[in-house]
Amino acid sequence: MLFENKFIYYSSIIVSVVIILFIVGMIFKSFFIVKNQFIDIGGLTYVNQVREDDYTLKLAKNLIQGCDTKVCEVQSMLDLVTNIPYKVNKSVARSGKNVINKIMEIVMIKAIF
Repeated sequence: MLFENKFIYYSSIIVSVVIILFIVGMIFKSFFIVKNQFIDIGGLTYVNQVREDDYTLKLAKNLIQGCDTKVCEVQSMLDLVTNIPYKVNKSVARSGKNVINKIMEIVMIKAIF
């Protein structure tokens, strides 16, 4: 036996079981988070992140004010979302060719000076 003291031996077993149960619980919980947030459509993965903070709830209630049907509520929220301007982040969306060209420009400038 690794531990001569029975109290330490049994407490280490209890701690080990608690840690294993905690890890299994985290894996189980993360499985459902991933299952509900990541949607695969046609080989592309979409991330669904729904917030329920106070600001979002107030905004949603304000948007659906005066709506009698679920269709009206959804259309009201879609009208807001479709008017959000779309922006392409060009600093992240670079091709390999553009990166190499930029490096070559920097090397040429340093060679001149």
